[in-house]
Amino acid sequence: MAIKEGWTGRVFEDFTVGDVYPHPLGRTVLDADNVWFSCLTMNTNPIHFDGEYAARTEFKKRLVNSCFTLSLVTGQSVTDLTMNGVANLGWDEVRLPHPVFDGFAAGYDFTLDPRDLDRPAAPRDGGDQGGLERVPVALRNVPPALRVQQFVRSRIVWQSTPGLTLPVTAVSRISGQYFCFVAEQGPGGLVARQRPVQVGELVGNDYTVTGGLKAGDKVVVSGIQKIGDGAPIKPE
Repeated sequence: MAIKEGWTGRVFEDFTVGDVYPHPLGRTVLDADNVWFSCLTMNTNPIHFDGEYAARTEFKKRLVNSCFTLSLVTGQSVTDLTMNGVANLGWDEVRLPHPVFDGFAAGYDFTLDPRDLDRPAAPRDGGDQGGLERVPVALRNVPPALRVQQFVRSRIVWQSTPGLTLPVTAVSRISGQYFCFVAEQGPGGLVARQRPVQVGELVGNDYTVTGGLKAGDKVVVSGIQKIGDGAPIKPE
């Protein structure tokens, strides 16, 4: 008996300019989806769950929570685009100019344009260069709620490697160069030594470190505005 492996998703190198990905599963937005999503996410705007209140607004009925719409579009794309992504780091420039109501049937296609592949794929050896894809969405059953050329920019991490990070409170910037203070043993105890560092992306409240520090270095993470190079310090 042969073993038939299931679909395991694509990686960056599998995408080709001009390819169209019609997502196989559509989804009708239900009133229950809207009410539950709003309640679960503690969205207390009554326009999403109070029919009497919504009837007195310009829309005359309950609006679908826009975060639900964004989540649905993202989820539907996973099978074809991001099953092998490590993390979705965010959405930029999301525009929501018109209302969506329950009963809308969400279904759409993705098409790769020549402008979509802005950088080469992330190296498989764990290098830090990422691949950026701009992915236009072609919606089927387009309601008046969506505009032509409306788009969402999302960031997907295809792979990750262990590395060092620094909290923003430990980093200063002077004339375009980043610095931190490292605790070193001096004649009378610990002193702070200013050290140039190379930093990458800001993830949350931490910089990724690309150079200047090594594992085991003890870094001053607070009060750096009050100390200078060679100042005595005392760990808290």
